[in-house]
Amino acid sequence: MVLHKKYGHLAGSIREYLFICETRREAGKVRQITLANLGRLDSINTQKTIDNFIDSLAKFSKKRAIISLSKELFADWTKLYGPVLVFKSPWKKTGLKGIISEYAKKRKFEFDLSSVIFSMVLGRLLDPLSKLSTEKWLKREVYDENLDGLRLEHLYRGLDFLKENAENIENSLYSI
Repeated sequence: MVLHKKYGHLAGSIREYLFICETRREAGKVRQITLANLGRLDSINTQKTIDNFIDSLAKFSKKRAIISLSKELFADWTKLYGPVLVFKSPWKKTGLKGIISEYAKKRKFEFDLSSVIFSMVLGRLLDPLSKLSTEKWLKREVYDENLDGLRLEHLYRGLDFLKENAENIENSLYSI
């Protein structure tokens, strides 16, 4: 623990000192034991002096060494991936992916319709927005390799498909 103490002198001046202390309990009382006197604060008040002192102590700290090593790790981007994996499992287990893909074969879409509809379901579950905002959200915040090249028109075409095939999809789900 670092302790900052102020001492008054007869001349009325106040001098500030910086100490490194350890708190111990001895005979039922809490005592602060001075481990090091870093000196008067006005003589060591430069940030560079304090930073140099901390850096020289850091080589004795395992935690500080790990933090120092972690500075080399840098993420260029962060996107949602966990929820994509979590919600893909029931999407596949219910058979929706296969059912939609089967009905989509008849129309020959130039994009993966099942992935587009899944992305809209995912958007509705995690961050319900308009289709325009959903498209932007998917591109900006969701990682799914199946959504590369996703465009707003794909979302609207997916909705049209669902409207046209809702009854068939429901019947297929019911018969599974």
